[in-house]
Amino acid sequence: MNKITCHCGRCSITLEVDKVYRTLICACEDCRQALEWAYKEGGLKPNALPKLVYVDSDIESFSGSENMGAFQLRKGSNSTRIYCKKCFSILAVDHPNYNNQRFMFFENHCSTTLDTSLKPNAVTYLDHLPEGSKEIIPSDIPQFRDLDKPDQWEEFAALLKKTAYPSSAREGRGIRLFNILDNIGHIQVLNLEPAALFKK
Repeated sequence: MNKITCHCGRCSITLEVDKVYRTLICACEDCRQALEWAYKEGGLKPNALPKLVYVDSDIESFSGSENMGAFQLRKGSNSTRIYCKKCFSILAVDHPNYNNQRFMFFENHCSTTLDTSLKPNAVTYLDHLPEGSKEIIPSDIPQFRDLDKPDQWEEFAALLKKTAYPSSAREGRGIRLFNILDNIGHIQVLNLEPAALFKK
């Protein structure tokens, strides 16, 4: 079994899976804003191109739920993030597109025993990078400027379908991430303005 834990060790999610499903690099405003919010509250300093790690939502158990919180950036946000209220590690991210089959976490913004070295399938939302950003953009993987544009989304979806890894989730068994969210109960809405933390 593998674990995802917060950096202070108060919260953990024990997984039945033995490998990650896929990885991506994302420059979207929402990912960066969520990590910047956690950093301002006491979490680790993020970079502008976080690595997203996806795993099957097949959970054996979780602990420290009394120290877990959940937040959305704004009312109507799609992503709900689970974090530790003590060290502000972000443990997991849920999104409707994951269909309760998978969830995501940010490499280095929590601890895990999983091997997260899997090469990313793509780098996304490069148009969201702040002007003048000096981040080094990987040139050996597909790049997408803005997935809100239908043609780019179609190309991206086709890439993901072509590079899909077999799921290791056990049908009808295990806890899903939504069970942890139900246990947490309240989802805090931060009401942050889009990209507010990046304005000069």
